[in-house]
Amino acid sequence: MTCRATCKKCGICCRWVYIQCTNKVSLSNLDSLRGMEIVGDYILRIPVACSLLDLETNLCKDYEHRPEACEIFPEVGIRPKECKYEESKE
Repeated sequence: MTCRATCKKCGICCRWVYIQCTNKVSLSNLDSLRGMEIVGDYILRIPVACSLLDLETNLCKDYEHRPEACEIFPEVGIRPKECKYEESKE
């Protein structure tokens, strides 16, 4: 069986930064950090669009030289809950 995936080019994955923290994150730690969300105990989700994201097309402006994190996504990394990415099995 082969797994294939289809990116819907929504750009959601390029509009958030995820930070792995060494200490457990709590709401009291986030009082001054607007727009951040806690994802699990040790992960912060921050609304910051990638500078390579074309906001009109939702495509990467320099796809051939995109960051490694983008290259290996979604096999590695956190997929945003709003992501329209679909997996299919053959």
